Amino acid sequence: MSELQDLKYVRMLSELCCSSFYGVQTPWEKLNPFGTLQRGLVFQEIEQDLSMRMDRYRKARDPSRSCGALLVAVDDEGTLVGFVDLSLTLYDIESEEFSVIQGPGLSVPSDKFERRPYIANLCVSPDFRRRGVADQLMAEAHKMAAQLPAASTHIWLEVNESNEAAVQLYQKMGYTIISVDPDAKEVVKGAMTYHFASTRRLRLSMPLPPSCRREEEKEEEEEKEEEETLGV
Repeated sequence: MSELQDLKYVRMLSELCCSSFYGVQTPWEKLNPFGTLQRGLVFQEIEQDLSMRMDRYRKARDPSRSCGALLVAVDDEGTLVGFVDLSLTLYDIESEEFSVIQGPGLSVPSDKFERRPYIANLCVSPDFRRRGVADQLMAEAHKMAAQLPAASTHIWLEVNESNEAAVQLYQKMGYTIISVDPDAKEVVKGAMTYHFASTRRLRLSMPLPPSCRREEEKEEEEEKEEEETLGV
């Protein structure tokens, strides 16, 4: 696993994300100009979002200013096989909603908001599914979440209830359902076109594994001991 910091990977990430969520476009589907145009717009939105996120992650050179990271998995030949996005996402305490569209960051508009570790865009290439790639990506994301400036004891994510495989994966990891949005919207791929549809979106959370928190505490203790040794 490694952290992506180069914008040249945006298109590759976007292609994997698009094919993971909407499937690979078949030759027959490519003959439909309207469907192809819609897919292009969906791809463009994914690409712009990932580009914005990577740009914000790249600018946080100081770990104390980090607001997240894109973590990737590659095979022995260096081919991208999966990735996951971890960010400090704005959370509205009163409405109990995440403002994902505003992107990652550290600032908050007022004391009615806070930043919480949030998982998004967990994607694995179809050829590498059921090989533990998703588990490894999530484990690394959990470790990094414990090191973010706004360190929290919990981590959050949202997933559509219809994505049964993902729901089962997260629950197996220890996530529990916190709330349900019964009338969320999502872009779905139909027989020939893409359209908006209503869906039940689940919000899940879990405590960060104790091993992650202990690792962070150990690093802090080592830094303190080093400072004392140097007389800082």
